[in-house]
Amino acid sequence: MNDGTIGSALTEKRQELGISRVQAAEKVGMSRTTYSSYERDAQRPSVDVFPALATFLNMTIEEFLVLYGATAIVTLRPSLERVLSELDVQANDVTASIEEETVRDEPYWFGSATPVQDTPEVPDIPDVSDVPDVPELSNFLEEMLFPSIRTG
Repeated sequence: MNDGTIGSALTEKRQELGISRVQAAEKVGMSRTTYSSYERDAQRPSVDVFPALATFLNMTIEEFLVLYGATAIVTLRPSLERVLSELDVQANDVTASIEEETVRDEPYWFGSATPVQDTPEVPDIPDVSDVPDVPELSNFLEEMLFPSIRTG
C-alpha cells in the first residue's frame, strides 16, 4: 500500500475506527469486494462514489480529488516508467545516429582544411619618401603634364 492514495487513506480510517473491511464497505454503501479493491489501490473509484468515500474519510471532495490524483499516479507509474524508458532508448538511438552523421560529415560541416590565420595580413604600404611636398607637387605635375609650356 502507498501513502497518500485512496487505499492508504481508507485503510488508515478503517483501522482508526477499529472496524473490518466488511463493516467499512457497509458504512460506505458498497460491496466488500469493491471496497477492498479501493483499499488495495487495485481499482480507482468512479465519480459517483466520491461523495460516499469522502464522507467516510471525513474530507471534502477537493481533498478527495488530491487522493484520487495520487492514486492514479501510483497506478499508472509502472506503465509511465516503461513508456518513458522506451522513449529514452529511442532518444538515445536518435542522438547516437545524429552524432554518427556529424562525425561522418565533418569535412562538409567545417569547410576546407585551409588554416585560419590568427592575425590579419597587413597590406603593403608604398614607400612615400620620394614623393615631393605639397608645394613642390604642383610644380612637379606642371612639369610632367605641360613640359612645353614651361620650357618655351
